[in-house]
Amino acid sequence: MEEKVFANSINHVPEFGPKTLAKIREHFGSFKKAWSGSDQEYLKIPQLEKKSLLSLAKIRKEVDPEKEFNILEKEGVRLLLHNDLPQSLMETPAPPEVLYLKGVFPAEDMNYLGVVGTRRYSTYGKTFCVNIIEDLAGRNFVIVSGLAKGIDSFSHETALQKNIKTIAVLG
Repeated sequence: MEEKVFANSINHVPEFGPKTLAKIREHFGSFKKAWSGSDQEYLKIPQLEKKSLLSLAKIRKEVDPEKEFNILEKEGVRLLLHNDLPQSLMETPAPPEVLYLKGVFPAEDMNYLGVVGTRRYSTYGKTFCVNIIEDLAGRNFVIVSGLAKGIDSFSHETALQKNIKTIAVLG
């Protein structure tokens, strides 16, 4: 549990993406140790920019790790670390080190359909999207999209109306 508390806090640094977080975890051995790591120790990590250290210093001053983690828990948000991820996510080129989850992952044997669409859509585009999603009802599919306005949101709304599982991946 303690590791998740510090992983969440380090994940507040905007310049730290999945690859950088993986390097940090590997270098320090844990996010807990990384939270209190020195600038000199961070600079030993390849391709880590000094600008990132300024952001980290700011986050360390502003963020109370326990308090931030308690907010997640109160909101019903679970934090998954790299080794807790479903196998399908581990097969991606850069699996996340930290993933926030509200709800539950669908079973791994489901078929996942990624929907990527425009925010400025035509009537035809909306109708086409809704028809495709409606046709998937009862067919063991999960709709995955970014929940942006437009086609993405129509795919989620239609999935929910038709009792199709849906995952919104937020940036």
